[in-house]
Amino acid sequence: MSDISTLKEKINIKTFPFILLTLITAGLYSYIWLYKASTAVEEVTHIKVMSTTFLIGYLAFMGMGLCWSKLSTPTLQG
Repeated sequence: MSDISTLKEKINIKTFPFILLTLITAGLYSYIWLYKASTAVEEVTHIKVMSTTFLIGYLAFMGMGLCWSKLSTPTLQG
């Protein structure tokens, strides 16, 4: 296994830009980062971390959960 500095160089994003990009893209950037980071970990360690099928399924369930939470939220009428 390579040293941790190799992995740090491959991922290479600071906290503030990560949070800023996540806010600007309404949370989508965090999923892109998750995919890119897991790919970098796999390249450096040669261990499978996450499959693309898992990520697509995760995003689908997150989307359905968001839709269902919007449907079940009561509206206040004055």
